Amino acid sequence: MYDLTNIPAHPLYALMIRPDDVAGFILTLDGQVISSGHDLKEVREEGRTELRVRAALAARPVRARAVESASPAPGT
Repeated sequence: MYDLTNIPAHPLYALMIRPDDVAGFILTLDGQVISSGHDLKEVREEGRTELRVRAALAARPVRARAVESASPAPGT
């Protein structure tokens, strides 16, 4: 486990998952759509995967803030 006090404060990535009438859920990272799908667990995992890639490219841990809409996806 990482000592969180040693992880730089920047960059701080912003992940957001929100419901969508067509795609089910939309995942954005810093405002850019990176994924969509009807399975919330899969969309979450895609967000974590993208953060792992960015951490690997930076060769260090990165910080992120994740927000999910409280509303369920349409049709669920």
